[in-house]
Amino acid sequence: MEISLLVILDSSDKGNYRVYQETISPFLKHFGIPCQKLEIYL
Repeated sequence: MEISLLVILDSSDKGNYRVYQETISPFLKHFGIPCQKLEIYL
């Protein structure tokens, strides 16, 4: 069984979405943490 992190994003919030793209996503990739991205639009 593989466990992965679920990241829930609101891509309509450009500021917070940019934080994910510039800091969180590279961090997860660097440390090899598997994740699934779920985008919501509010």
